[in-house]
Amino acid sequence: MTRLRLFAMNMLTIVLLAAAFGGASAQEVDYAGADGNGGCHVLARDLPVPPCEGQPYPAASAVGDSLNQLVLIDEEVPERWTPPPCTGWSAGPTQALQATAGRFRMAGDTDALAAHLARVSRMTGIVYWSTTREQWRPLFDKAFALARPDPNARRTDFTTGDVVPGAELHSLLKENNPTEGVVFRTTVHERTPDQLVFETVNVTAIKVKLLLFTLEIAGPEEFRQLYFVKREQDDVWRFYNLNRMGQARTLAGSSAANYRNRAEAYFRYLAGLDMTREPPASR
Repeated sequence: MTRLRLFAMNMLTIVLLAAAFGGASAQEVDYAGADGNGGCHVLARDLPVPPCEGQPYPAASAVGDSLNQLVLIDEEVPERWTPPPCTGWSAGPTQALQATAGRFRMAGDTDALAAHLARVSRMTGIVYWSTTREQWRPLFDKAFALARPDPNARRTDFTTGDVVPGAELHSLLKENNPTEGVVFRTTVHERTPDQLVFETVNVTAIKVKLLLFTLEIAGPEEFRQLYFVKREQDDVWRFYNLNRMGQARTLAGSSAANYRNRAEAYFRYLAGLDMTREPPASR
């Protein structure tokens, strides 16, 4: 096989890969900026503020509505942006920044939330709207709980008793796209009857298997997700999520719509909502 043919095959694979991740179209990029959350000129008031840092931004949407979302990608992220101190995240390059906020109804305390967090294998039931295929699709092909941060150390699902402050729960998640399985660590920061705070970070690199080589999209601990779920009153709960993709290749789902729909899918899963409820966060 000639070098030219090898090059052509790899370029074709990369193009197909971008489509599989839901690569940004011009319309999607415009949408990210049209709602005041995107564009290169981002004002300080348009940056995420998690609940641990003050009045949350964006504000939570109403019960029954899709999440309010802020998505900044590549040059939309201010060059000198630093993580809010309460996150404990270190400063560094940021390829994408996302904040989501919403409300939902749930009877009881945080036991139901802890159950969703503990039952890793059920995450294969998470469904999101694919803008490229224009259909509801599973987010994960595989999901396993791990006894330790080793992809071969599979175990049965965790229990709600495992979801306690200070606990570190490991899992292997394989998305429904060309990425390889990734080991994640979920750290429980707080759990009371009225509040659950946890953080999820990739322990192993996020990689894609191409025809002739493996492409690393993001290194270990570059993708961080911080979640706050707190009872507002009676059966109404507030949800807030802050995601940061650090130094990474733009190929890793550069579409604002892609980020929005995946975040909406996990929110619905954690809150026990209808996964295919219309409309999706982004069509």
